[in-house]
Amino acid sequence: MDSGDTDRQVFRQIERAIARLLSFALLAQRIAALPRPLRFALFWILRPAHSIAHDLVLDIAADCGFWEQLPEARFSPSGDSAADMMRLAAGFDILAQTLQCLLSWLICQTPQASAKLPEYLFDRIAERLGCFVTAAVVPTGLSVPAPDTS
Repeated sequence: MDSGDTDRQVFRQIERAIARLLSFALLAQRIAALPRPLRFALFWILRPAHSIAHDLVLDIAADCGFWEQLPEARFSPSGDSAADMMRLAAGFDILAQTLQCLLSWLICQTPQASAKLPEYLFDRIAERLGCFVTAAVVPTGLSVPAPDTS
């Protein structure tokens, strides 16, 4: 597989991560309208995903030579308000926008100046995104609830 194929695969992985971040943002916006107990439970499910995505985007930015300073979202101690969910949604949206900017930069750099990019860059980004996609698709430690049919 040549480097062009690897680049395109990484670009597709980044696009999927952007789509996932935007879907998390939309989900958080919709959760804001739910009753408080549901908001509380779902906030504590989505909050770790936001932290993981935040670190992922910062790591990819650093790999590309950028030192992004993305603000950490501040939440109330209870984490059950509609405002907390909207802040979480905004946080996912900011991460998606930042990743989109990095993708645009990578696409512009690749054809003309690929010699300037480190050889390991796309492999490192693919490795980071692979961990994010795997963690988001297959939750570890959870099983599908099934009725006892014995």
